Amino acid sequence: MTQTLRRATIAQVRAGRGGRLVEVDDDIFDLAKRLHEIDTSLGLDWNDAGGYFRVTQALENGQTHVVLTCQELTPEVIERVRLVVSTGYDLVGELDRLDRERERESARRLSEKTGVLGERLHHALRKDLAVKDRIFLPPGVDLGR
Repeated sequence: MTQTLRRATIAQVRAGRGGRLVEVDDDIFDLAKRLHEIDTSLGLDWNDAGGYFRVTQALENGQTHVVLTCQELTPEVIERVRLVVSTGYDLVGELDRLDRERERESARRLSEKTGVLGERLHHALRKDLAVKDRIFLPPGVDLGR
């Protein structure tokens, strides 16, 4: 059974700014060790103020890059990091795909909410306004009568 990776929320990240970071070098799934096996520049820490984990990568210039954040440590973290650091990974393509999925889901939810109500409103307006279906044809069009 695959569990979905629950990322840290924006509120957690904001709360964690300037908070204490605790390096995780041993955990129940050995994720910290497995991250080092993927790439020795990867690290795992816990943001005490924000209440979330983050996977980081130490860059050559001495800076640290956040690879991902998560609310709990699960084996899916390793799968996600492997995907992100692979050479064939297309971040822009994935973001576009996620945007399209969100737009489709949003349109579907809106359609579900307004579909039945819209049909009822349309029918009520037609009835109240005594609208009858008519076709307007330009002059010169023969209907074959």
